[in-house]
Amino acid sequence: MSDAKSTAEWRKTLAFPQWVDVWTGSRWRPAQIQEENDKKQFKIAFEYGADAATEWIDRESLRLAPHWSRATAYYGKWRRDLKIGSRLDGLDTVQKWYTGHVMEVNGDWLHLNYDGWAAKFNEWISRTSDRLAEWRTQGIIVENVCHWLISHHTTHHPPPITTLTLSVPWGVHLIT
Repeated sequence: MSDAKSTAEWRKTLAFPQWVDVWTGSRWRPAQIQEENDKKQFKIAFEYGADAATEWIDRESLRLAPHWSRATAYYGKWRRDLKIGSRLDGLDTVQKWYTGHVMEVNGDWLHLNYDGWAAKFNEWISRTSDRLAEWRTQGIIVENVCHWLISHHTTHHPPPITTLTLSVPWGVHLIT
């Protein structure tokens, strides 16, 4: 099958809620089809961290490409390959970076658990979000902070502990 024919066949299959790569004028970015109008245009939504932008694009536009066929160069292969258990860094809702791991995957949405935090702080984040980074490039590594606190204890005989209270500028954690 020729590339032109396969592209034409691919365009016929496009529908909500599929993801596509879209040329923005400066780079390829993933976007999700939100709806189609009677003019054969798609309303697509880009993921830009906490903000989302929408735009109408013709079904036949050369600005559309199959998902992850063009945007991988911008986002890196590591984002496309994220799966359950993958380690990564995440920017939480109060703008603090933490290490974490992927608990679930739903299309391009990742259910993230931040290391050292209770499940109530888990959240769904798009794999294209600026709130994600490669593992240990941005995040606070909780186990290293605990090791430092324990190794720098000033008494020769610290009391036995089963729970460590970690007081840090961003809050208090109980680590058992």
